Amino acid sequence: MTVDELTVDELTVVETAGTDPRVAPLVAAMKAEMDLRYPEEVDLDHPQVLTGAVFLLVLAGGEPVGTCAVQLLGAEAELKRMYVRPEQRGRGIAGLLLRRAEAVARRAGCARFKLETGVRQPEAIAVYRRAGFEPIPNYPPYDAWELSVCFAKQL
Repeated sequence: MTVDELTVDELTVVETAGTDPRVAPLVAAMKAEMDLRYPEEVDLDHPQVLTGAVFLLVLAGGEPVGTCAVQLLGAEAELKRMYVRPEQRGRGIAGLLLRRAEAVARRAGCARFKLETGVRQPEAIAVYRRAGFEPIPNYPPYDAWELSVCFAKQL
């Protein structure tokens, strides 16, 4: 765990590792929500291991309320596991996480940032579009999944 933190109002963004025990409940809540939105994909083999990923955690009053991971892939990075607790949505937390994730990717020397989301997540798609992400052809393994939509942004 690093001590790299950014505080905005009462929100604190902490750069951490995927093994941070505060991350697991948020990832589990994200999976449960995605299973409800995409019941036909519950059994698909979604990538689970994020080797070398940098996780970001948003704390509100010390409580974890949002997370995402930045998977560094050489010249590009991929946003993974973006999630904000439903009762915290609408406060700009997703945008804050996304800006910080882009900073992590830039710091690592990545020129492009990509992500996958689903067609039944209009809120997420709106966040990514507002941040300047453009639709791209679905990349593997998402090119085999009809309900996926991919985006990218030059950094």
